[in-house]
Amino acid sequence: MSQLKERLTLTDLLTRDDVLEGLATKDALLAHGVRLIHHFGVHGTSIGKLLDAANKSKSQFYFHFDDKDEFVCRVLELEMTTMLKMKRRFPLEKMEDLRSWFSPYIELGSLPGNLGCPVGPAATEMSPSNERVRAEARRQFERWETKIAEDLATLAKNERFDDSFCPRTVARNLACSIQGAFMFGRVFQDRDFIEGVRDNLIRELERLRP
Repeated sequence: MSQLKERLTLTDLLTRDDVLEGLATKDALLAHGVRLIHHFGVHGTSIGKLLDAANKSKSQFYFHFDDKDEFVCRVLELEMTTMLKMKRRFPLEKMEDLRSWFSPYIELGSLPGNLGCPVGPAATEMSPSNERVRAEARRQFERWETKIAEDLATLAKNERFDDSFCPRTVARNLACSIQGAFMFGRVFQDRDFIEGVRDNLIRELERLRP
């Protein structure tokens, strides 16, 4: 595991300049790529702009990545890995855990510019025009959805939800709602959307308790 993945959360990566210091070349390129793509999009982040930001050369870039598409795929992977790492800090074992479990999404929705999670916008920008990036984005979203479903299954078991509760279905719907809230938050510059998703989730799950 790279030094980058070991020590950073997604919010750290997006906001703290100090975490970009002292990284190996590949990690530095990926870290700067996450930040640039989050702000400017995939098409707005040229290899030249990336190299200027990371203070690296074109030969260093192509030593680690075949092309820009591969680089974008690895950025998506890093983004999801760091987001899931952040999520593991907040278990979901009882209803009282819901607010803290959801807090990483509130944190992302509160970033400067209300930029939210960087995975969704990058995936949307490239899909379906780029099959390679679309397939990678799907793989990363499935990792996230699986983690949500696992956490909801634990909650359902501990809280004795009705047998009709389907963690996988709820996870898919919740992931869609979260990404939609991030998009609206970007447009309207307001984190109320992501907070609304949290509040609706709490209300819906409260109804399932015996």
